[in-house]
Amino acid sequence: LLLVHGLGGDENSSYMLMSRDFFCAQGYRVYRMNYRGVGPGKNAAPPPYSAGLTSDIRSALRAVCKDQGDDRQIFVMGFSLGGQLALRTLGEGDVPEKVAGAVTVSAPLDLSTAQRWLSRPRNKPYMRYVVNGMREDLHGVDHPRVKKSGSELKSVWDFDEYVIAPFFGFQNAEDYYAKVSCMPLIPDIAIPVAAIHATDDTWIPAADYEKASWQRAAPVGAILCDSGGHVGFHGKSGMQPWYLKAANIFFETLD
Repeated sequence: LLLVHGLGGDENSSYMLMSRDFFCAQGYRVYRMNYRGVGPGKNAAPPPYSAGLTSDIRSALRAVCKDQGDDRQIFVMGFSLGGQLALRTLGEGDVPEKVAGAVTVSAPLDLSTAQRWLSRPRNKPYMRYVVNGMREDLHGVDHPRVKKSGSELKSVWDFDEYVIAPFFGFQNAEDYYAKVSCMPLIPDIAIPVAAIHATDDTWIPAADYEKASWQRAAPVGAILCDSGGHVGFHGKSGMQPWYLKAANIFFETLD
C-alpha cells in the first residue's frame, strides 16, 4: 500500500501514521511517499512540488513494484491533495499493472473551487496552518520567476500564483488549476477507486463530487457522507478514522 500525504503534510502527518499502523496490523507492506522537498524528500529532490507532478507518484509506484519483487497487488491511498494526485495519475494511465485499486479521502477534484473554499473567512486558522507548512516546504527554492519571498506569501493562491505556476511553466494560478485538476480525467480511470468525501468538508465542495463523471470505464465511484470534515471521519469508539476499515474492506474485495 502506497500512502500519499496532503498539502503541507509529510510522511509523519497524523493520518499517515494512523494509516501505516492500521494497515501494517492487517498484514500490508506500507510505503509512505513524500513530495519533493518534503521530509526525507529534501535529500532526494529539490522543491517545489505541485498537484500535477504525476510522474513522481508513478515513479514511487514503480519503486514499490521493484522493492516487492513478487506478484502481490499494489493499492494507493491518497489524502486531500494526495488524493487529487492519485486520481489524476490513474486517469492519465501508464501505471504498473500491479496497481489494483485506490482509495482517496477528501480529495479536491477542481483545484480552483477548492482554493476559493479554503480562502473563505471561516477557514483562516486552517489557511494559516497550511501556509506555514507550504512555506517550510518552499525553503531552498531558487528560481528567477519566483516573484515573492516566502514570508510574503499569505495564502494558497499566493503560492500557486507567484511560485508554483511560474516555476512549472503555467501562465498563472488559474491556468495551473485548469490544467492539473483531476476532474476531467476521472472518466478515464481504468481501475477500481473509492473516493471518500464528507458534505461538511469546509475546504472542498461536495458539489464537485456530484458533478464528476464516475463509473464509466471501471468501478470508480464517490462515497459521500453527511459528516467527517476534512480527512477526519473519526469513529464513535475513538480517534481512529473509519475510512481505514472502509478502505481495507474495499481493498479486500479486489484481492
